[in-house]
Amino acid sequence: MSAIVHVLRAEVTRRIRARELDAAAEALERLEAEDPLAVETRGLRLELLLASGRNSEAAALARQLAGQFPGSARIQLLGGRAAYAVRDYETALGRYEESNRLFEDRWTSRLIGATLTQLGRFAEAEARLLALLPAEKRCFKDLAWLYERQEQPERALEAVESYLLAFPEDQAALGQRLRLRARLAEPARLVAEVQALLDLDEPVAPDLLPEFCDTLLRSGRTEEARAFVAGRRGRFDERTRTRVAWVCYKLQVYDLALDLFLDASAAGARDAKLETAMETAARRTGQVERVIELYESRTASEPRLFGRITHLRRMS
Repeated sequence: MSAIVHVLRAEVTRRIRARELDAAAEALERLEAEDPLAVETRGLRLELLLASGRNSEAAALARQLAGQFPGSARIQLLGGRAAYAVRDYETALGRYEESNRLFEDRWTSRLIGATLTQLGRFAEAEARLLALLPAEKRCFKDLAWLYERQEQPERALEAVESYLLAFPEDQAALGQRLRLRARLAEPARLVAEVQALLDLDEPVAPDLLPEFCDTLLRSGRTEEARAFVAGRRGRFDERTRTRVAWVCYKLQVYDLALDLFLDASAAGARDAKLETAMETAARRTGQVERVIELYESRTASEPRLFGRITHLRRMS
């Protein structure tokens, strides 16, 4: 390996880690001119696509590289990340397991546990993650999500508290802790506290808003939930909007769910699961044309939507 190739590989890696993605792309182009076919070069291209959020491109490249370099643990690992990013969890699991077979690693084993959770294979996921403790304390965060998926908020809260002892500045974990504490609070107390803040137009932690909506709906206070969504809908951030939409959908308040799913999709959300739920909510409320209109506005850049439009017209 020439000295320039060594230097360029190190620079691309450093730039990606520092999130200096334009500089990483420039260095990678120079590397590709010097050593275009090497597994390291191709892997860095895949890593840069993932870092840039170009997940569909990353998934396509990963399929190619997995065939070209089946014995590379790194390519298998990056390929797993690419599949996970596009929610192809079965493929992600297979690649992570192959990477771990080629080169056993705690980080890869943790990714296997998280992917098993996404696949609903909870017992296997828990066993995998618990085996990594106490050495890999980040597993507490994965366990918190696992237990929340299993509707075990007490265990989830215990796990996230353990995680925050090691990583006290993790904002996502702090938000999860707040959400779990809200879920475990007395419903009347949660509603009263959040409503008081809303009445005063005081800021409310975004992680509390889905729980607030959920509590109102489960308590039979549907009209209050409708008023809440109507009054806050334009002020929800992307994550909160989607989470409130799922709350409404799961509790079969399909008109509210549809409004919020449409907002999320119009704002750029690209999620097959969300689109399927949005279409179901539209059919349940007799508003299929609203979804078709949205899809038709995007077909020039997303030809795949022609198929969904055809299916919607056939089903309506």
